[in-house]
Amino acid sequence: MIAYGVIWHYLGYSVNMIIGCTLFSSLLVISIIDIKYYIIPNGLIMFLLILGIIYSIITKQLLYGFWGFIIGSIPLILLYVIANNKIGGGDIKLLAVAGWFIGWKNVLLSLFIASFIGSIISIILILIKLHSRKDKIPFAPYLSLGIIIAFFYGEKLIIWYYNLFL
Repeated sequence: MIAYGVIWHYLGYSVNMIIGCTLFSSLLVISIIDIKYYIIPNGLIMFLLILGIIYSIITKQLLYGFWGFIIGSIPLILLYVIANNKIGGGDIKLLAVAGWFIGWKNVLLSLFIASFIGSIISIILILIKLHSRKDKIPFAPYLSLGIIIAFFYGEKLIIWYYNLFL
């Protein structure tokens, strides 16, 4: 409930708010399923794909969303090939469809955020002996967090980072 209030406060009552709440809900469900079963259902991916394309049309960012879709899939496909299938196909599809919502810059930012937070939490879990290095780690919760952060704060974070080097 708090998350929906924050989304409403940030976006106001609008189509963007409805899509933001739907995206958040879908990512929450995907995260829970991935934690429990280590899968991301294709039905949810298809739902987000359709919703993302609609969102990019409504916001008149169809080309930006399309490039987000393409660029969102490339890093994880490369990792999939290099790491001998150690990353799930659902993670690849999830990041790709996120590109329709957040565009190519923010999809890369969300992957960075997900990787950073996932690494920190995984190291902590290994150090306190709740996981070993060989255990499977569901990546969708971290991707979901990165996607939500990029959806709301991506442009601000990118500008902040860029200004560090000026």
